[in-house]
Amino acid sequence: MNFNFKELAESDLPLIKDWLQQPYVSKWFDTNEWINEIFPNLISDWVWYFRAELDSKPVGFAQYYNTSKAPKGPWSSQPTGTIGIDFFIGNPSFLGKGYGILLVKNFVEFVINNVNPKRIIADPDKENIKSQHILKKCGFRLEKKTGLYIKM
Repeated sequence: MNFNFKELAESDLPLIKDWLQQPYVSKWFDTNEWINEIFPNLISDWVWYFRAELDSKPVGFAQYYNTSKAPKGPWSSQPTGTIGIDFFIGNPSFLGKGYGILLVKNFVEFVINNVNPKRIIADPDKENIKSQHILKKCGFRLEKKTGLYIKM
């Protein structure tokens, strides 16, 4: 079983907003901030958004972005060719069953096949232990100097 990644369309925004309002997501992702970022950037040259599906059922969200073109952040000092990712399981019936690890593994493969980055980074909140655990299980390592999780 593998995730499929469908490019986000404007018609997906109500679902994404619903997921962003779930307490287990909103703790780490500010609903208004994310919706206000996603909508104007659905067609952009620096960030790409996806609905993660299993057997055509919407399960989660993933995005990747070119760190060289993204707004300034902890990723700004990364070398050219670095891609950043963000992810979450939105559908509550898929929580606590290992789907987060599968989502990240499949999304990393997807990014490598589509972009061929030099490295992939993730920037989870320092208190988001679950995301950090998922990233480590997927081969990312914490770079203490930047606080970023990096996969070469």
